[in-house]
Amino acid sequence: MNIACIIMASGEGKRFGGNKLLAPFRGEPLYRRIIRTTSALPFSDRLVVTRHMEIAAWCRENGVRVLLHDLPERNRAIRLGLEALTVQPGSAPAAGLSGTHSADAHSGTPSADACLFCPADQPLVTEESLRRMLQVFGDVSSTSDVSGTSDAHGPSGISRIIRLSFRGQAGAPVLFPAFLFPELMKLPPASGGKAVIARHPELVTAVEAQFPEELSDVDTPEDLRALEMRSLETQELEGWPTKNLSAEAVLSPINHAAPEASPAPAEHAAPDTSSAEDAFGLCKTPAELEDLRFTLPGRAFTFAVRTAGILIHEGRLLLQKTIGENEYYLPGGHVQPFEATEQTLVRELREELHSEVEILDFAGIGENFFPWEGRTIQQLCFYYRVRFRMEAQDTRAAVAAPDTAPAQTCQDNAPQTDLLPPKMPAAPGIPTEGRFEGFDTAETERYHLEYVWVPLPELEIPGRIRLFPEKSRPMITGNLPASIHFIDTQ
Repeated sequence: MNIACIIMASGEGKRFGGNKLLAPFRGEPLYRRIIRTTSALPFSDRLVVTRHMEIAAWCRENGVRVLLHDLPERNRAIRLGLEALTVQPGSAPAAGLSGTHSADAHSGTPSADACLFCPADQPLVTEESLRRMLQVFGDVSSTSDVSGTSDAHGPSGISRIIRLSFRGQAGAPVLFPAFLFPELMKLPPASGGKAVIARHPELVTAVEAQFPEELSDVDTPEDLRALEMRSLETQELEGWPTKNLSAEAVLSPINHAAPEASPAPAEHAAPDTSSAEDAFGLCKTPAELEDLRFTLPGRAFTFAVRTAGILIHEGRLLLQKTIGENEYYLPGGHVQPFEATEQTLVRELREELHSEVEILDFAGIGENFFPWEGRTIQQLCFYYRVRFRMEAQDTRAAVAAPDTAPAQTCQDNAPQTDLLPPKMPAAPGIPTEGRFEGFDTAETERYHLEYVWVPLPELEIPGRIRLFPEKSRPMITGNLPASIHFIDTQ
């Protein structure tokens, strides 16, 4: 699969008071950050589109393909870049352009399956985030689309727009599949890729950035100083630790253990805490100290207590999976000591989805047995039906009389009231359709997760969606009693 990259470096910097792309950032001009960040990625072609002679000169001197133009409109710069992808390096420049290639002088079939558009004024975008965008595009292009999108949207199922986001806030860079290039080339004056995204919201897959500043651009000198300070505070954000998952990565239960601390110097080495026996004679790793997960000493066996939520919104169910895997499961997490399972679920979905949910009812309990990392896991999982708290508030508002205050929860249900802190935002903090990405930690390993909203009818099509545990499917789709019990063995 060929994926090209266009670096948009044509900004005027009106609010900055000069050419912001030439302003120094951590010892180099701002525009060079994204060129350096993209240099190690496997692009089939990479092109800098600029109208600044200083940037074009540096690119030529350093072997970076560049197109120099003098057009003020953003839509024309996008068109020039896309049409230049069909021109091989070394072609003669056409009249009217001072760059290496002329978009107006060439037409034909794009040589790339997709193109990643990177603004040159976002200095904290990381190579890792861009690499994940390419990986996710490859994953969704080579598998069936469980969100119900028709392959008619693009050739061979390549039909997704990949967009870098953070906690539901979408931004740039953005990766467009080739079948959308004609729309990008016909953008109206002063328009950008957002116009195409607005026409195809069902095609957007969000890839979660590692920190919000990756989406921040520079408009003013104050912006530049703030991002430079943030970069210094985090000791070079582009080196942020992440884990690249292989296709052989296994489905795992979720917990929220804190990251491992840096190892102490040899002369002050900490004692070995790779495992510790508790009062019950059970062995717990450091990652298990916060959760109800226990490993028998000398045995490849772990017992865990988990809770999961059946979250249905506008006829779609939220599922998640580890990127690289093909089994989906319900979002949730491990129970902590002295914590009710309902409280665990509200806390986990707040942390994972940045959203407040309300428990509707208890759906069932499952005893799940499955292999993981060379061990047998016996997992006791409590399932609840939940909804966004925003929806619950709307319902209460609809049934309450205008001059009547909402009824208060009785004191007998005091633990339930603790599940809904009144000061938390009510609106969902995630997209409510399509796909998006997140992170989780299991036994100190950081995993990349893909979330997807699946239309409920899809769950009833045999072989359409692999669900874990499989015996939880009737609990989600069927008209069953208030709660069920099942045993699922892999």
